[in-house]
Amino acid sequence: MQVSRSDSVSSVSSVSSLNGFPKSPFGVGEKKDLEWKLDNKCFICQKKFGLGARHHCRYCGNSVCGKHSFVKMLTDSTEKTRICENCDIEIIKDEIRSEIQEELAKIQDNIDITKENYEKLDQERQEQTKIATGIEEDMLSAEKDFREKEQNLVNKLNEEQNKGQKSHEITEQIQRALAESNENEKKTNSICGELESKIEKLKNEILNIRTNNTELKTHLENSKKKLIGSLSAEKIANSLCDMCKLRVIRPA
Repeated sequence: MQVSRSDSVSSVSSVSSLNGFPKSPFGVGEKKDLEWKLDNKCFICQKKFGLGARHHCRYCGNSVCGKHSFVKMLTDSTEKTRICENCDIEIIKDEIRSEIQEELAKIQDNIDITKENYEKLDQERQEQTKIATGIEEDMLSAEKDFREKEQNLVNKLNEEQNKGQKSHEITEQIQRALAESNENEKKTNSICGELESKIEKLKNEILNIRTNNTELKTHLENSKKKLIGSLSAEKIANSLCDMCKLRVIRPA
């Protein structure tokens, strides 16, 4: 006659209890230094044991009846192990806590990466702003110098014309200088227009980066709240027996 592991464990437990032995053979997942408690009643329902009805939880060592203990395959285990319903609930809670911690760690990593990227973008924005400010200052300085030189030439032309001492050649030279100045002004205005367009485009890009970063932070916070909120007692109860579901769902 072939004896199952659950029957074998139950039988060994009963015989050991009757003979007064403090320890038992160990199965997968059991604590190797666990002392079996030889109580006469189930520590969960407090009902007295009949002949051969006592079992021992391989995790807490308490005496427990068959109604409040069972044999199951645990994570990372190749054999079934007897466990009381209290320890089973705690193991499930630990597994869920571990999953929550892993997910929170991933979210925190994403937040750290986003923060690092934002800091880099902000640093680049500051550098670009500094460059743009320098270009704008150079443009204003160049424009000021140009206006001063132009005014000096106009004043000189007016002075020479009023005095009537300048020859036609000098007048032509001054006129050519003015024409050259006008051409330079056009070029300067063209360059200024291009730089202003680039500065405006850079400002828009910086604004878009800030907006996208804010939306990303909001999305990560919402994902974190949804993840924590989704781990309800009802989801934990789905993996338990009917008796355990009542213990988990029923208010304290």
